[in-house]
Amino acid sequence: MTAPDPFAEVRVEFVTGLARRIETMQSALAGLAGGFDTQQAETLYRAAHSLGGTAASFGAEDLADVAGDLEQLARGWLQRGDVLVDEQRAAGAALKELDGAARAYRATAAAGSARSPAARLAVVGELTSLISAAVDMREIFRGAIEKVQRVLDFRRASVVLVDESGAHYYIQTLFDKARGGFVTGDAAFPIAQGLTGEAIRTGRPLRVDALAGTEGILLQEGRRISAMIVPLHVGDRVIGALNFGHEEEGHYSEDDLDWAVVLGRQIETSLYYSTLLNTIAQQREALAREHATVQGQRNQLEALIDASDAAIMLVGSDRRIAYANAEMARLVGIPQEAILGAGVQTIHRFLRGSFVDADALVSQEHVLSLDASLRDRVELTFPRQATYQRVVAPARDSSGSLLGHIVLYRDVTHEVEVEKAKTEFVSVVSHELRTPMTSVKTSLSLLLAGAGGPLDPAAHELLEVALRNADRLIRLVNDLLDLSRLEAGRMEFRLEPVALQDAVAASRSRRSCGPSAIESSR
Repeated sequence: MTAPDPFAEVRVEFVTGLARRIETMQSALAGLAGGFDTQQAETLYRAAHSLGGTAASFGAEDLADVAGDLEQLARGWLQRGDVLVDEQRAAGAALKELDGAARAYRATAAAGSARSPAARLAVVGELTSLISAAVDMREIFRGAIEKVQRVLDFRRASVVLVDESGAHYYIQTLFDKARGGFVTGDAAFPIAQGLTGEAIRTGRPLRVDALAGTEGILLQEGRRISAMIVPLHVGDRVIGALNFGHEEEGHYSEDDLDWAVVLGRQIETSLYYSTLLNTIAQQREALAREHATVQGQRNQLEALIDASDAAIMLVGSDRRIAYANAEMARLVGIPQEAILGAGVQTIHRFLRGSFVDADALVSQEHVLSLDASLRDRVELTFPRQATYQRVVAPARDSSGSLLGHIVLYRDVTHEVEVEKAKTEFVSVVSHELRTPMTSVKTSLSLLLAGAGGPLDPAAHELLEVALRNADRLIRLVNDLLDLSRLEAGRMEFRLEPVALQDAVAASRSRRSCGPSAIESSR
């Protein structure tokens, strides 16, 4: 024989008073909407404290936990003397959660009917399993309605969803026992009208004992019916409603409504996870596509870098080698795999012995520690004696943030040798031309001066032309010599103050007098 519950009366009193306690806290929170009020904060604190303690004593952990959160928020407001907006929103969400937990507790605490709490709890467990296995909304709604038939009487049940405009709701899933089960229903109704529209607008569950049979939940012309409407939430938005209709007036009790709300919460969870799983799947596919694109671009870039005859490596912001091609590995003298991930100081230790000028590596280390660049030529002795064009440049992302540095060494030994040969050729040719041209000019000058005897006018004119062109060739040779000295760094400059007006006048005079005047002024 089962012993009587000594706390049965107190438990019934607790269940009966749950709605009043929550209304008290909702009213106190509403009073805090316009600013901090000590009396309202104390009311909320005392109600939450009392509810938390009582709920814990009856084993209602969900109620106790949410009440404890509200108590902690109210205590903080009383200590600080103000209410933060985010905290007020959190308190509103907690009260909503508390209301759902209270309905669930009332539904499971009710006893003494054919629709026992144990049977309803079993259905809740089955719904949880259904939620875990199904992600299609229609499958979830149909499965839920089929299972609910065992513990809740109804002639008609439906799930309606709000359309994209937010002005109408439509029947997504419809079950009619008199018509043999699930039927097709595509009707749409304005949210601004009807009992279902009211539940969607207010977000509050409704129970009606004598609803006119023309309201759409259960069309029974000329009769009055019972109905329950539970709004379905996803986040802060009402996205539809769960409806039950029975042909008898007053058929549903407050316990039935509480249990319907629990069922609605389970369906909300399924909707949330269905949407979440769909979103995760879409995000996973998008990330996979993006990863494939990035990987393809990376492979192309690495292929281009590997195909280059220059030694290239990327030094990350953490001063570790993010990438290095085969030429860089050959230059450093270690396998490519050993370079990747190594610290830049380790790589510099291998390079240090190859530099002809040790200070050249110091300048590279300095630039890599800054947001700076470097471009010069260096000589290395490994893997062979060679001259390299060195470039160290910052690498940035699309926002301009520093990612690291690109370090490039390109063998320019052949180019240097060609430049040197060209400079030497120009210098030699210029010197070889200058001596005979000077002799030619001297001979022409002597002839024009009469050293070879008198000249007729025609011969005199021809000699003047020859002298002018000899002067022109000498100037070209002098320019080539100056250019070779500049490239070799051997040009000597004699700097002295010059009157700007005199320099401009001399330049204009030379331009007006022609090549012969310029040469005579040398």
